[in-house]
Amino acid sequence: MVKLDRRHTVGIVWLQVGLTLASGEILRKCPRCKSPVLTTREKDRAQCMSDSCDYDVCVKCEKCYHGRGAVCRPVAHSAPGSIGSRVSRRNLQRLSKQS
Repeated sequence: MVKLDRRHTVGIVWLQVGLTLASGEILRKCPRCKSPVLTTREKDRAQCMSDSCDYDVCVKCEKCYHGRGAVCRPVAHSAPGSIGSRVSRRNLQRLSKQS
């Protein structure tokens, strides 16, 4: 049996969650623990999927959720292949076929 280190186990978790994405759902990285955070384009709030973290995050500024009325500075996610993008999904599908 092959023992996986933390980096590989985190990658497997991302792959498993990524393969279950419904249309319109986006995966982001938790700013606190780097685990997957599931959200949609319409929502401005998400919660970390890690049981140990459970961070309630504003998806616009990636800080602790502060409510809808608060003004926050959005974080730019313009890199191609960012989490939840079409390129990212294609890569997940390619990796799942190799396993």
